[in-house]
Amino acid sequence: MRRARDYLESAYDRTVTVAELAKVADAQLVSLPAGLPAASLASPPHAFQNQLRVGRAREMILRGKPIAQAAVDAGFVDQSHLTRWFKRLLGAPPGRVKPFGTNRHSAS
Repeated sequence: MRRARDYLESAYDRTVTVAELAKVADAQLVSLPAGLPAASLASPPHAFQNQLRVGRAREMILRGKPIAQAAVDAGFVDQSHLTRWFKRLLGAPPGRVKPFGTNRHSAS
């Protein structure tokens, strides 16, 4: 299952089918969805892939990339798709992330 996990990490920005994962992991389609999370991911493949995408988008935003572009570059359909997952996983919308070198506190 390590190969399936590595494959998901390398293909975080596109849709990966269960058939692709099964081929990479040399597993049968019926055993992959049940076996993959328990063996190596601790979450379903799609959720794991979205965790990777949120992490990549966050890195891009921290480097100053606009949120909408970071969303698409990380493999989300659009900014709202990223925002839903970002809030679910990190507890705040991506607009709360400030690029490096910016002041995180405004002067009063």
